[in-house]
Amino acid sequence: MKKFIIAFCYCLITNISFAATPNNYYEPIKSEYATKWLSGSDTYTTTLSTDMSAGGYSSSTYHIQQGTIPFRYAIDLWVAKEIYEHGGKFCQIQIQPATPTNDNISGYTWIDYYWKNDWECAKLCEPGYSGDKCQTFGEQVSCDNDYILKSMYSLITSDGAQYCHTKDMYVLDFENQKDGTPNTANATHIILGITRKLSHGAFVTPTKINSKCQINTMQTSQLEQPSYYQECYIASVYSNGQETLLCQEGYEKNESGTNCIKTPECKINMDNMCSGYSKSDYNETTHKLLSKSKPTNCTPTGNGLQVCLGSQTCTYYECKDGYALENGSNNHKCIECETTAKQGITQDGVCDICGKGEFFNKTEKRCKTATPISKQQMITGPNDDKKCWLETSPKKYSNCVMGIDE
Repeated sequence: MKKFIIAFCYCLITNISFAATPNNYYEPIKSEYATKWLSGSDTYTTTLSTDMSAGGYSSSTYHIQQGTIPFRYAIDLWVAKEIYEHGGKFCQIQIQPATPTNDNISGYTWIDYYWKNDWECAKLCEPGYSGDKCQTFGEQVSCDNDYILKSMYSLITSDGAQYCHTKDMYVLDFENQKDGTPNTANATHIILGITRKLSHGAFVTPTKINSKCQINTMQTSQLEQPSYYQECYIASVYSNGQETLLCQEGYEKNESGTNCIKTPECKINMDNMCSGYSKSDYNETTHKLLSKSKPTNCTPTGNGLQVCLGSQTCTYYECKDGYALENGSNNHKCIECETTAKQGITQDGVCDICGKGEFFNKTEKRCKTATPISKQQMITGPNDDKKCWLETSPKKYSNCVMGIDE
C-alpha cells in the first residue's frame, strides 16, 4: 500500500524519532502572573467575538486558512505576547497547530505562535498604571494619542522558521500532547486575548485555544490504494467571560467602567495653537496632537537674543505613524506613506517618492540612484560562481545575486 505522509516542520527542519523530544518543539513561557489572571472562572464557554479575530476566524472557516505549510490551518487573533501583572503587550498573533518533523504520522502535538517583528503592537494597562510593563501606579508617564491595534496583516503562509516565536510567547497555561494517537492528538493553551476593542483600550480575558489533529485519506484514482495524511487545525476558541478593562497610557476608565477616556493631564487645549499651526489644518485621522511650552513676556536684548519672564503651553500636531508630510506642503498636510522600494519617510518626516532609476534606502532614509544589475549577475551572482536561479526563497535569491553570505 502506498502511503502519502505529510509531517512538515514549523520552526526547524530536522529528522527525529518519536522517542525523543522533537527538535522543532518549543514551549511558550508561562507567565508568572498567571494565578492573578486565572483567579476568576475556570469554565470556558463564551464563544469568540469578532473583535478578537484578526484573521476572519469562525467555527465554519477554521479549515480553509492554510498556515505556513499544507494541512496545518491557522488563525490570527489579537492577544498578549507579553503578560504583565497589570496589563500586557497586545499584537496580532498567528496561532497554528504543530507536529514533529519525521516520516511518520504523529500523536505528538503542540501549538506554535507566529508574527513578524514589524507588526505593530500596543501596550495596554489597567487604569492608573503606566510604565514599560504597567508597573507604575498613579504617575502619568506619557500621553499616547495614537492607538495602533488597527492594522490587519495577512496570514503567514511561508518561511515559517523565520517567523516562529513560540519560545518568546507568554501564555497563562498550556498542555501539549506527547503520547496521543495520530487521530486524536490535541493541545490546549490559555492565552490573554482581546474580546472587545475600544478606541483607546480593550477588554481582555483568559482564552482557551484547543487544537486537534485527525487522519484523512487521499485517493487520486480508483485503481490506487488510498494514501493517508494528518490534518491539524484550531478546533475551538472560548473565553471564560471574565473581562478586564485595559487602557493605553494617558487614558482612564469612565464612570461606568465601559470605556477609556483621556486623563485630565492629557486633554489638549486646541484654543491655544503654537505659532505656524492652525486649528483648521488639523486632521484627526492623520495627525496626533502634542503640546509644548512657548516663552512669553519676552524682551529683546540685542544680537537676536531675548529675555523671557514666563512660559505658556501651546498645542501643535505631527503626522501619525504610517503618515508623513506631503512633499512641498506648507500647512503640515500628512499623507499615507508606506515604506517600499520606491518611497519612504525621510529623516525630516517627508514622504519622498523616488524617481526613475532610484530606490528608497531604508537605512539612510532617502532616495538613491540604483546600480543596474546585469542579467548574468541575476543568474550567477556578482562573481559568476553561484546558481542563484535555483533559490526558491526571495530573500535567499536576493542575497545570492548581491553576493551576501548568510
